[in-house]
Amino acid sequence: MTRTLFALPLLFVACVPPGDPDGDLEITLDDTSIEGTFERDGKIVEFKARSFDQEQRVTVDFDIDGTPLAIVLDLAGHSLVEDAHGSSFEVDDRDILLALRDAFGKKHPGVIDRLHGKMVVKAADRYAEVPVGRALTKHEVMLHAELRVAVQSGCGGDGVSCLSGTSGTSWAVFSAAGQCQAYSANYGDSVCRGRCGIGCNWFDEDYTWDCHDHDVCLDYYNGDCSDEFNDAADDWAATVAPLCWSGSNRSQPPVVPVCGNGSVESGEACDDGNTAPGDGCSAACTVEQPEPPPPDGHLVINEVEYDEPGTDAGEFVEIYNGTSQAIELSNLALVFVNGSTSLEYSRIPLSGSLPAGKYLVVCPQGSAPGTCAAGVSVPPDTMIVNFPIATNALQNGSPDAVALVDLMNGTLVDALSYEGSVNAATITDVGTFDLVEQAAATVADNGTYTDALARFPNGTDSDNASTDWAKRPPTPGAPNL
Repeated sequence: MTRTLFALPLLFVACVPPGDPDGDLEITLDDTSIEGTFERDGKIVEFKARSFDQEQRVTVDFDIDGTPLAIVLDLAGHSLVEDAHGSSFEVDDRDILLALRDAFGKKHPGVIDRLHGKMVVKAADRYAEVPVGRALTKHEVMLHAELRVAVQSGCGGDGVSCLSGTSGTSWAVFSAAGQCQAYSANYGDSVCRGRCGIGCNWFDEDYTWDCHDHDVCLDYYNGDCSDEFNDAADDWAATVAPLCWSGSNRSQPPVVPVCGNGSVESGEACDDGNTAPGDGCSAACTVEQPEPPPPDGHLVINEVEYDEPGTDAGEFVEIYNGTSQAIELSNLALVFVNGSTSLEYSRIPLSGSLPAGKYLVVCPQGSAPGTCAAGVSVPPDTMIVNFPIATNALQNGSPDAVALVDLMNGTLVDALSYEGSVNAATITDVGTFDLVEQAAATVADNGTYTDALARFPNGTDSDNASTDWAKRPPTPGAPNL
């Protein structure tokens, strides 16, 4: 393809050395015109623009690797005409236009000091957001008649805020917190946002009014915002000089919070500048509750009554939470082991949560589930689990054992081997464990109603069963005495 640029009297010539990773940019600039080429990754953009009548009228022509684009801005006549001659743009067309815009910013930001230079830069930016694959024909927009220079009575000098009394028409591309809310989004995404233009780019820093409103879908003409590219042409054109346009009659869009931008916006409880979980602010910008610290200790089997005169109807096992916080029981089970075979003969799954300083008692059922039989008297606030059978639920030893097992992690929480040692107990689907803590307990239940095996003092666990366990009066659901 042959390309010919218009010949102009050259007052300023600049170039970027070939091979620059940002692209090769050559420009010729004078008081009334700019022309040049930009090449990157084998694609070429040719551009030229001229201003007339003391910058009241500007013509711009692009050849984007064979795709034509012509723009005429007539400020005196309040009109903008864009004509792509029925061509459509592809993703790589948009990419090279965006690269052209940024190349100007890095190498020759001064081109925007003249209207024809500014038009080239802003046209590249606008068409970097053009809908892909849509045939674009001639489009004319009549501009609002009240175009005026941005002055301190309206636009703020920092490029991201409006002065007092003007904020009602400055929300087009700002969040509720006044920050640019769309600078990294893509045109046509789920909330119809493009890159943020106003107040966020090197060539837009002096505009703060209702401009570039194609960056957020405002008019709601249809569900996919497909009208927004053309509909925004009026406001886009109004920013090509340093001009602001007041008097927009568009309806204010809903605030679309952007989680992770460091600004707490409407609908967000927090925003720490990232979307990583586990740092107090979640990926959805909700406050994360801190994980509780691990318990200072563990549950213990605290008291066991396994042998009574005649039929054993008052047996119980007491579990004590001597830590400083509640402990979840849903993954735990109380397992009973036959010492002669080292195999479990019964298992009671646990559930719920045992508060700090409280007791759980496993006992024969009383008058209703969750109560204890008459032979086991417990305080009113005691957590109760019933044996599956009413009598003789526990074997009487020589030896036997009871173990508290964490089924999810496959670990032993606590154990008591009584009337001898059970050193290799097989817990079904969990593993094999030594149920003797250092040395076996030396005490035994003597088959009366007056004695039980208990950790003494209450809750003592030195990992030596021979010193931790004593024969004490039964106190199910209460401290060992």
